[in-house]
Amino acid sequence: MDAGGRSTPVGDTVDDAAELKRAQIRMAIRSIERKASKAGDLLASAEDLSKFSGTVFRNVDVDSTGYVEFGELRVCLEEICALFGLEKPSQEDVETSMKDLDKDMNGKVSSDEFEALIKQVLEGMQELHQADVAQAPAADMAEMAEGEEGEE
Repeated sequence: MDAGGRSTPVGDTVDDAAELKRAQIRMAIRSIERKASKAGDLLASAEDLSKFSGTVFRNVDVDSTGYVEFGELRVCLEEICALFGLEKPSQEDVETSMKDLDKDMNGKVSSDEFEALIKQVLEGMQELHQADVAQAPAADMAEMAEGEEGEE
């Protein structure tokens, strides 16, 4: 039953819960995007990286078990791929990531293990940011050249 006393199909409740979990993970991954310009600072400080990673981890661990399980990792990777404009990861991609991250091979990812993923994401964002900065002067020069051609 919903708050108004109407009965709700179980599927809708499950779908709503899944969407809430996805939204929570999406917000956690978007927090990484907001830190993109400070990725170098986070990567330079093990303490800052650990704190930030822990914050993201707690939000990705939507069921509060203290671990990121396969389903949570799948959604997390989907959101990371969306952030980078990449295709959704396949089942095999998620399985490979789980194996790579799960160093103690218990079938789930601890906060310490999760930090490796956050580090990889921040390194990727730092590379993209540096590439954007490097390309900006070239784009500015091209615009200036086009403007000068139009003045002649």
